[in-house]
Amino acid sequence: KYGLEIRREQNNNNLVGGARPLYSFAGLWNLANDAPIFEAINADPRTGQPANAQRYFRQGDYAAFGQHDWKARQNLTINLGVRYEYFTPLREARGQMSNLFPGPNGFIDSQLKVVGELYNPDRNNFAPRVGFAWSPKLFKDKLVWRGGGGIAYNRVPSVLFGNTRGNPPFMARFSICCGSATNPFVGGQIKYVLGADNSLTSYPVNPLLSLGIDPATGGITGRTIEIYGTPQNQPNAYVYNFSLEGQYELPFDLTATLGYSGSAGHKLIRIVNQNFIFVRNPRFAPVFFLQPDVNSNFHALNSRLSKRFSKGVQFNANYRWSKSIDTLSFEGPGAVTNQTNPSNLASERGPSDFDATHYFTFSGLWDLPVFRDQKTVAGKILG
Repeated sequence: KYGLEIRREQNNNNLVGGARPLYSFAGLWNLANDAPIFEAINADPRTGQPANAQRYFRQGDYAAFGQHDWKARQNLTINLGVRYEYFTPLREARGQMSNLFPGPNGFIDSQLKVVGELYNPDRNNFAPRVGFAWSPKLFKDKLVWRGGGGIAYNRVPSVLFGNTRGNPPFMARFSICCGSATNPFVGGQIKYVLGADNSLTSYPVNPLLSLGIDPATGGITGRTIEIYGTPQNQPNAYVYNFSLEGQYELPFDLTATLGYSGSAGHKLIRIVNQNFIFVRNPRFAPVFFLQPDVNSNFHALNSRLSKRFSKGVQFNANYRWSKSIDTLSFEGPGAVTNQTNPSNLASERGPSDFDATHYFTFSGLWDLPVFRDQKTVAGKILG
């Protein structure tokens, strides 16, 4: 078997909804008095007007594979295969994309730059695999051993990179804080008004958001702004899969299976606010960066007892005893994924959030003899 796989992905999403301001109040009294302490709004930092939030993200997946099933002997089959995959870096069809580049001293002298591709290509995704099925002649075709191993790659979902759409110079996520009794509306920076109509862009322009681009950092002049980015050498995650099981034919049409399966994942993604780890650039906070340094592993003992359909009965009973361990179970960011100590991944290692030690399923089929041979209406319906 051999073949090719080609996928082209377009994401033409528009986040114009961020042009409608979001206000926060410290209690009902401030709400009743129209005195917000915080405003969040997306705007063009060059003009203060609603930003062009339309993006035309493009990505492609290309793969070629070949697999050979070789019957080496009457009782031995060997499976050999290899797959190559290339996931193109994210690009924006109209060039409206920027990324954060750390400087010689890390993030303290980082700089935003407009880019054609968000990161460098990773062309190292060769994935070999091998498997076998062997029935020892001593057991006269009642026992079979199966096993194998391989590597699988996967690209990072483009939605995780898509947050870069909010980076300057094309857009800025303004977080204006904090109003108080002595400084209401933060010196007029919070513009608490209604829109002229129901459209998202009908809110009056706040001239104080027209700050311009800082040429030294690529950020906003005189203001700290939220940034999303990713390393230039962003690798693809991969996992080693391996398994071994024995299956034995029992009396009464029963088959018993006992085996082991496992996996080890590497270069999985976590999204970390780099200001938790490094000395930050005063123009950027928070700085959400994709870090491909999460590892995981899974080990399971699998058992199955199945009965072939005979005498009107068939069933399958499966039991798995397993453990899943990682340093982060979901990429984040957010309260449910924030790590206690993101600068020390070793301290985060433990059972996965989705770890389930015991897993049991039972399914069956019973061909009821009731009404089976009756020609009546009840037999037609219930037989």
